[in-house]
Amino acid sequence: MIKIAKNVFLFFLVTAGTSLLAQSKLDKIKKLNGEEIEVEITATDQKMVSFKYPGENETYRMSKRMIQEITHKSGRKEKLSEALVIKGEEDWEKVMITQDKDDVEGMVKKGETKEGTKGVSLHSASSSDKKATKKLKQEAAKMGGYIIYLVEKKENNSSSSGANSVTSATDQTISSKTSNKYGVSIPRIGSLNNKQTTIEAWVYGF
Repeated sequence: MIKIAKNVFLFFLVTAGTSLLAQSKLDKIKKLNGEEIEVEITATDQKMVSFKYPGENETYRMSKRMIQEITHKSGRKEKLSEALVIKGEEDWEKVMITQDKDDVEGMVKKGETKEGTKGVSLHSASSSDKKATKKLKQEAAKMGGYIIYLVEKKENNSSSSGANSVTSATDQTISSKTSNKYGVSIPRIGSLNNKQTTIEAWVYGF
């Protein structure tokens, strides 16, 4: 009886050890909001982390800006950012703004907002810039957003005698590097050389 009990104990011990060994073969990514995922990291560079979920072949990517810490399968920990929790509008100052699409890869789109995208000069860091940026971040924080991806939408209007005006639209990332101390400068909506420019703000979170 004692021998059987020992064998059962050894069986569970080996099983538990095998399970722990299997778990140790995975890397852990802790996101800014504290959520952890177990993955197999396949590649990293200065900006991005590429990984696969256990049992899957598809490769995903996530910006390092959105990662708090990586625990590698070797046990080594790589600290990337401080923890960041956004619970509502009161946390608006924590919301980030980007013009780089890579920064929102692997995140969940929470919605879009037009608040704060109108009437602000591209080259001026005036008080109106600050107010508009605050409004933009407040709207994003209400959605539980962590980062706002700004997209510039240009409409080219052309017309000829006896014909109706034709409008075509193309989306592109804002190319200007001008920024104020809030981390963003939003172009004025208007027309120049028969082109009308508007800004779309896409909100992303976890």
